[in-house]
Amino acid sequence: MAWDKWVIDGSMSTPDGIFCFCPIDGEQIITGMNVLSDKPPHEGELVGVVHMDGDDAADAFYQLRKAEIDALRETTRQKKD
Repeated sequence: MAWDKWVIDGSMSTPDGIFCFCPIDGEQIITGMNVLSDKPPHEGELVGVVHMDGDDAADAFYQLRKAEIDALRETTRQKKD
């Protein structure tokens, strides 16, 4: 199955330029199907950041890697338009 929407799992430690992506199926984030990569698989769209410790932790991760995440989000959004 090829998912078209993905989130970054900020609870996974990865080097700069690499993220842990989890697919979204409908409204559900599919854990256990993580992919470590520099972009979402299957030309998918990045739609957000999650963290197993909650929204504050997800926001802290986003702020830490904001430039990378924003650039990736814009790139994947343009592919869908």
